[in-house]
Amino acid sequence: MYTDANNCSSELTVTTTVSSPTTVIAFAVTPASLCTTSQNIMLNGTPAGGTYTGVGVASAVFSPSVSGVGTFNINYTFIDANNCSASKVSSITVNLCSTVGVKQYNFSKNFKIYPNPNSGSFMLVASEDLELTIVNQLGQCVRSLLLNSNNAYQVVVENIPEGVYILCSANRSVQQRLIVTR
Repeated sequence: MYTDANNCSSELTVTTTVSSPTTVIAFAVTPASLCTTSQNIMLNGTPAGGTYTGVGVASAVFSPSVSGVGTFNINYTFIDANNCSASKVSSITVNLCSTVGVKQYNFSKNFKIYPNPNSGSFMLVASEDLELTIVNQLGQCVRSLLLNSNNAYQVVVENIPEGVYILCSANRSVQQRLIVTR
C-alpha cells in the first residue's frame, strides 16, 4: 500500500502464476550408427507429441538414404500445455559401409581390376563402355573414370591413398570393393 503527503492511498495487487516446469525430455537415436543402405528408423522421444528436425528427417522418421554419409544432429522439441518448450539433440552417423551389401558384378566377362588388393596403382579393363567412380568410405568421390573405345576400354589408375573403396557405375549396377594397402 502507498500513501502520499495528502493522505491519499492506493493499493496494487499482482497475481503471478508459476507453471510447473516442462517435462524432462528423453530422446536418443538408436542405433547411433548405420549405413546409407540401412532401412529408415522411427524416432522416439518422450513425452510423445513433439517434433523432429534435422537432415534426413521427415515426421518421426530418419532416412539414411536421404541424409547421405556423415554425422547429423536430430533435434526433438516438445511444447507442453503451458506453451513451455524443451528440446534435446541426438546425433547419428551414416557410413557408406563398403563391405556390407555391396552387390558384386559379373567381372569374368565385362570388367576386371588387377591387382586387387593393390598398393595404389592398378588397371581397370572392360569389354564395353563403362563410366566408373571410385568412392571412399566417407562417400566422397576420389576419382571418376571412363572406359570406352577411345582408351581401348582400359585405364591405369595410380596414386590412390591406402584404404577401402567402392568402385561403382553411375547407375550403381556395377559395384566392386577395392582395397589399397601400402
